[in-house]
Amino acid sequence: MSKSNKYDYRITQSNSSWSAEIIRRVTSKKSIVSKSQDGFSNEEEAKNWGEKELKAFQLNQKDRNQRHSSKRQQKAERIKTKAEANSKHKEH
Repeated sequence: MSKSNKYDYRITQSNSSWSAEIIRRVTSKKSIVSKSQDGFSNEEEAKNWGEKELKAFQLNQKDRNQRHSSKRQQKAERIKTKAEANSKHKEH
């Protein structure tokens, strides 16, 4: 079994131009394109763009995940505080 990255890039050529795509692995058989750029004059330019954008994309995803995690934790704490307040209120 081979290890596959969730995010990767791929380079394709059509006629005389090259394109690069940032792809996300949804399932073992399905991938979707998250970002793309075409019109590169050679493979090297497309590869450089793909590598640079993949790093930036992953960093952006990491920051986004941390923000969402923080919001989930805050919401869980509010719910817990409300539940504790309600249980104390019922005791009196």
